[in-house]
Amino acid sequence: TQNKLNDTEKELAETKSSLNQRLENVITSLTSTQNKLNDTEKELAETKSSLNQRLENVITSLTSTQNKLAEKQSTLNQRVNQTEKKLQAVTNSLTTTQVELNATRQELAGARNSLGMLTTSLTTTQEMLQNSEQELAETKSTLKLFEEKLGSFKFSLTSTQNEMYNTQVELTATKNNLTQQLESVTASLNHTQEELEAATKNKVRSKWDVLFSDRFFNKQLTREMSQELRSAWDVLDLFLGANITEPVIEHLKQQHESREMVCPETENIL
Repeated sequence: TQNKLNDTEKELAETKSSLNQRLENVITSLTSTQNKLNDTEKELAETKSSLNQRLENVITSLTSTQNKLAEKQSTLNQRVNQTEKKLQAVTNSLTTTQVELNATRQELAGARNSLGMLTTSLTTTQEMLQNSEQELAETKSTLKLFEEKLGSFKFSLTSTQNEMYNTQVELTATKNNLTQQLESVTASLNHTQEELEAATKNKVRSKWDVLFSDRFFNKQLTREMSQELRSAWDVLDLFLGANITEPVIEHLKQQHESREMVCPETENIL
């Protein structure tokens, strides 16, 4: 029995030594993984700093793009935090395993299973790190595409501004030209008005001058208009449908004017 106990103790010592060696390997792997995580965090920090410097020069139209990059950055941070939590869980599991090594062989079998689970967890962690590096590369590529689009947008904006400036120059020139034409027409109208006023003062008033009033002048002669003046001028029926213009009025004065002055019926209208 003593020999069996001695053999059992030797076997336990060998098993403990083997487990310690495996634990050292696991700890070494964990240290390497932690270093990679630190490198990844540094690279993420440098990338974040570079993104912040570049995004300061981006105009307001790229705000949505910045939000997308921030969301991706947040996703990466969440995944890194999840990896750290898993590593902490692995460390806790290793501590528990070291305590369980002082127990029976049945506990050693459970410890071996736990080591298998740890190996799987480390493999998963490495795969997640590789995915994080790939996502970081995709983020950099996306940022480069955004910078190219920004350059194209700036060029289009500059071209549009030039076109707007040229249009403004043309509008200003057109406005000045129209203003000059309006001033010229206004001056001509004022001169014509003065001539008409002078001519009116020099003329002898006629019963036909009533046709210069706003009620008749430059309007089509209708039967209603003719009825208003029928008691004075039956001759107007001959001109129904014609526009009452200055030549028409002058014709009436010359061909149908009586020697009398303005008749009483039209005096009130004038």
